[in-house]
This record gives sequence, C-alpha cells and structure tokens, in this order.
Amino acid sequence: VSRALNSSLELQTVLDRILNELHNLIPYYSASILLLNESGLLEVSAHRGEDKDVHEGGTFKAEEARAAREVIARGHPVIINDTINDDRWTQLPGSEIRSWIGLPLRVFDRSVGVLNINSNIPIRFTMQDLELAEAFSDQASVALQNARLHDREVTRIEEELTVARGIQSSLMPAVSPETPYLDIAFESTPARQVSGDFFQLM
Repeated sequence: VSRALNSSLELQTVLDRILNELHNLIPYYSASILLLNESGLLEVSAHRGEDKDVHEGGTFKAEEARAAREVIARGHPVIINDTINDDRWTQLPGSEIRSWIGLPLRVFDRSVGVLNINSNIPIRFTMQDLELAEAFSDQASVALQNARLHDREVTRIEEELTVARGIQSSLMPAVSPETPYLDIAFESTPARQVSGDFFQLM
C-alpha cells in the first residue's frame, strides 16, 4: 500500500490512489477525501463510490460537517454506526450513508483534512475496521504530505521562472534599429519561461 500511494507526486493522482487502495482493504459503499482550503472550508477533493453525484465537488463550512470537524479538532478517528440517529451527522438529500468512519489526514502533525469511509448498511464497521483504517490513513497522510511538498516546490520554481522571464524580456531590445535600405524584424520566444539571452543585430 505504501509503495502504491507513494509511486506518484501528482496531488490528484495521490488522492485517487488513496481511495482505490482503501477499497482493497476495507470494501465500502463510497469514500471521499475532504481537504481544508485557505478559507478554512472543507472541499471534496476526491470521491469514489455510487453516490458520487451527491457528494463530488461539494464545499462545506465546519459547522455543516460536524462529524468531520470533530475528527480534525481531536486529531483522532471517529466512528458513527447510525447516521440517522446521531446528531453529529448531517444527511444530504439523496445520500444513503448509514454508517461512517472519519480519519484525520495530517501534514507535519497538523490535520489538513478527513478521509471518509461510508457504508449504506447500519452498524457496518467494527473496531478491527477502525484500527485497519487508522493504519492506512497514516500511510495516506505521508503520501499526501509528499505530494503537497512537491506541488509547493513546483509552484515556487514556476513563479521564479516567470519572474526570470520578465527580467530577461526587459533586457531585450524593444524595437529594431533604424537602418537605411533595410527593414529588420526580430522576435525572441522562449520554449517555456526563459531562453538564451544572447541577442545581436549586425
């Protein structure tokens, strides 16, 4: 599982593999990954299962997802085996989830999201399922941490290259020199952000 989760550093690929590998360990009705965004909202960043249309792409305030909020606040798994009669659970229209496990996803020991494991059967999950899911979420957190670090590093490099391109472009002549009997046109186009900076008109 660890090898599978860490075989890519692309964030969305890692998120999708987390849900795929989880299904091999704990068969579920559906599963999803909620990540905290910069505004403190929980976003459905990945979803797998029969109720994809109900949950995919959703965004929730912390008070709207009380069970997930509890997972993040405590930093420990939470199990709800009867979503109908548990006041921590907010049932969405069209949702058939009857039992749920929520596991914290951590980056540098800070909870950044929740791994949701859902069943359409009440009292579906056992303590053994919970222990297995918790061990899995630790591996998933490592993969998520590596992907986020990689994503941040790629973004930083791209930003630096964009600045370098602006500096380089400002050093290039803006207009061609005026010469009798000769029209000169030129253009410097980098393959990506920057290119060679040698430029000579003779």
